[in-house]
Amino acid sequence: ETPDKSMLLTDEDYKKYYSEAERLLKKAQELDPKETTNYTQLGSLYLSEGLVSYNANQRLTTSKADMAKGKVLTEKYKAAFAKSQKEYEAALNADPNDRIALEYLSKIHIWSGDLAKSIEYKNRLKELDSGN
Repeated sequence: ETPDKSMLLTDEDYKKYYSEAERLLKKAQELDPKETTNYTQLGSLYLSEGLVSYNANQRLTTSKADMAKGKVLTEKYKAAFAKSQKEYEAALNADPNDRIALEYLSKIHIWSGDLAKSIEYKNRLKELDSGN
């Protein structure tokens, strides 16, 4: 299915809304540092930005031109994932049982190639489910 082009944001509008969302979420963190949603929402903002580059990278071929693009995209998604990871870890500092943070940290580590760390977060989720 192709998206309705009339609904797409311009790059300028996207950057403006992204920056405003980031600013507001950081302000919310300042106002209530114990509210985990302030961290998980910012983590999700960064994660979505990283996934755009990650998904674009996955669609590339092994051509020379795509290999060069892949290097740039890889750097972009790794940087975004690192920012996202920091926010989800801050949510866990505020509440070690924050399910959203645990779930997304597990996914970030899978996408980053760290299976052991991903399993660690999945196991913490299982412990919460079992009531331990």
